[in-house]
Amino acid sequence: MPHPIGIVIGDGVVIHDDVTIFQNVTLGSHGKNSKDLKYPTIGKSVKIYAGAVIIGGVSIGEGAVIGANSVVNSNVPPFSVIVGVPGRIVAPK
Repeated sequence: MPHPIGIVIGDGVVIHDDVTIFQNVTLGSHGKNSKDLKYPTIGKSVKIYAGAVIIGGVSIGEGAVIGANSVVNSNVPPFSVIVGVPGRIVAPK
């Protein structure tokens, strides 16, 4: 965590090896009281840039890059680059 200010990681999040997380990132549940809480799984060697939000029971594939201020609420394939709100694939890594 190069800039570990404002990072929120929910208690059910799984983070694999060699993951880089920048400032103001949120990794958490969907926050809906009426449903079971589900948390993200972050694959090996993922980079998550400043301000990104990853919520719900999604899987972020190995080597993926999550762009700054992106909101991810669906699975991300390995070695993909994700940007935007909602997050979308813009390129294979």
